[in-house]
Amino acid sequence: MTLFQGFRFALTDFKKLIQAVLFPFWKVILYALFLAGLLVVPLLVEFGETVANLKADAQTITEQMPEFDIQDGALNTQATEGEIYLTDHLIVTFDPAGKRSTEAVIGDAVGNIIAVGLLPNELVIGLPDNAMAESFFDAGHLEIPYTSADMEGFNTATLKEAVHLRIPLWVYLLLFLLVLYPVLLNFLISVLIITLGAHLYTRLRLLRLLFSATFKIVVFASTLPVLVMVALNLLGINYNQLLLMTILTLLVFARVIRAFRQAMTPPPK
Repeated sequence: MTLFQGFRFALTDFKKLIQAVLFPFWKVILYALFLAGLLVVPLLVEFGETVANLKADAQTITEQMPEFDIQDGALNTQATEGEIYLTDHLIVTFDPAGKRSTEAVIGDAVGNIIAVGLLPNELVIGLPDNAMAESFFDAGHLEIPYTSADMEGFNTATLKEAVHLRIPLWVYLLLFLLVLYPVLLNFLISVLIITLGAHLYTRLRLLRLLFSATFKIVVFASTLPVLVMVALNLLGINYNQLLLMTILTLLVFARVIRAFRQAMTPPPK
C-alpha cells in the first residue's frame, strides 16, 4: 500500500487501513505532516481574508487623511487639528498636535482591532492582545521614531501606495512553514491521546496489537476527521477540535478492527 492508497482507503475503504501497520515509521510521520498541512489551509485563508479587510479599511482611511510628510524627524502637515479614524478593523490616530500619548494609541488595540498612531515624533502600531503578536513584537506593539532612516521622506503618497500593495506569495509560504510546526505538534499529541483509547479498545477486543501499530492505524484513521475539521474551520464554525477528532477517529478505527477480526475469524464448518 502506498501513501496515496492509504489516503484513498481512509476515505472509501476503512477495512484496508489495517495495512498501515506495514508502513515504516517515517512514512507515517510524513503522512501526519500532510494532514497537518491540510489543517493549516484554513489559517492561511483566514489570514488572507484579514489582510484583505485591513487593506480595504486602510485604503478608505488614507483617502480621508490630510496631506503630510516626515521631514527632519517630525510630522509636517498643514492640518491644525488631529483626527481619529474608526473602522471595523482599524483605529488610526492622526495627531500632529500631540494631544494623544503613545499609551493611549496602544490602548486602542482591543479585541481584533489594530491601532495606528501618527504622532508628532513617532509612528505607533498597537497590535491585538495575543500571544503570537507578543512573540514577534516587544510587548505587542511597535514604536518607530521618525528619526529612523526608513521614515525619512514618508508621506501621504507613499502611505497610499503601501496600502495598495499585494501580499507576495512568499509571505504565505513563510507563514505556512511557521504555523506548520505547532499544528503538527498539536496533531501528533492528539493522535497519541486517541491512540491510548484505541489501544485499550484493541485489548478489550482481545487483539494483541503493538502500540506502534495502533498509532499507525490511528494516523490514517484520522484522515476523514481532519477533512471534516478543515471544512468546519473554513466555514468558521466553533467546535471542540480534540473531541470531534477523537470521536470520528475512534469510529473509523473501530470499523478497521471489526473488519480485521472478521477476516481473521475462520468460517464455521
